[in-house]
This record gives sequence, structure tokens and C-alpha cells, in this order.
Amino acid sequence: GVDEANVPSGFQHVLGINETGPVSQTPVFLAGGVNQFAFLRYAIDGHFWITIQDQSTSPPALSVMVADGNGNVLATYNNARIGDDIWSGYSVPGRAPVIQRDLVYLFSPTGGGGCHGGTLTAVDPAAFTTTSISGLPADACSVLAFGWLPASVGFVQEPAGSSPVEVDPVGGKMYTLLGPDPSGGLFLNVANIYGYPFF
Repeated sequence: GVDEANVPSGFQHVLGINETGPVSQTPVFLAGGVNQFAFLRYAIDGHFWITIQDQSTSPPALSVMVADGNGNVLATYNNARIGDDIWSGYSVPGRAPVIQRDLVYLFSPTGGGGCHGGTLTAVDPAAFTTTSISGLPADACSVLAFGWLPASVGFVQEPAGSSPVEVDPVGGKMYTLLGPDPSGGLFLNVANIYGYPFF
């Protein structure tokens, strides 16, 4: 997959190409268009996870699409944005290190945006089964969580600041670790701390 920008308009779309195909091949249009930003976020199990922002509405409409490089759409999640993923990293002797993405978090804001809460869903990228996550604050603006199974650590952004959280995607529960940090500082950037995640 390739992100391609339209320089005059500034909008972006995603194309699929065959890496072993001829140089003269015609790319397959996957997502994007007029008034849209489409970004290739992940390639998991041979499928592209694409975040789409439609700028023709206010607030911009968000969605996530999963498609193959040939244009076959596998899933569409309207009013959703990727809240990152849970993964495992490992190294097999004699091979390059590998990242395996066990699930993708999707945050769907209530009312299309703002800080009115929403839902958090864990999606299995192989089977496309979903697990709803409870415990999200009623005034959540956004959620990001990273890490390995069985749980991940991240933050929930609220109007008063950000709160560090742990998400259990198997049990379908989010746990707030401390109250909101009004400075929006440490907890917003926890993934950048050396040694993260800490378990």
C-alpha cells in the first residue's frame, strides 16, 4: 500500500500495488478522495488498516476501513478512529525481529467529536471479532493504549487532563490508574519513556 498526496489540494488517498507486478501496472484506488485524508496505518495479516477523515462535514467524519491491496473491502468502522493496538514483539534466532499485532483498538466518539465520551472496541485483526471495553469516562475525548497481551497501558484524554489507564481486552474492562493530569504531560507521553511498556 502507498499513501499518495494531491499536492494542489493537500488531500491524501491510499493506493494498492502488487510488489511483484510489472512496472507498468495501474495502482488500485483503496480510499480517500475529494475533501478526504486517508492514511495507511497498519498492514496486519495481509490487510491494510486505513484511517479516513472526511473534511466535508463539521466536525470531520472519522472512519476506519480494512481492505486488501486488490480493492476488496473487508470491514468498515464508521465514526471510529484507531486508538492504537496491542502487540507482541519477538525475535527468532537467525531472523529479523517481528511485530505481531494481536488486536486494534477503535475509539468511537459520541456525537462525532468533542469530549462527550464514546465507546472503545478491541478488534481481532484476523477474525474481525470485537470486544466492547467498559469503564470509559463519560467525558472522554480520545483514548490511546499500547502494549502486549494480556493488557495494555495508555491514557484517556478528558477536558480536565489525561488519565493513565490499563485496558484488559480479554475481560473487556478499562481501569483508571490515577486521576486526570491537568498539565496533560507525563501520561500523554508515557509511550515515549525508556523501558515502556514496563511489564
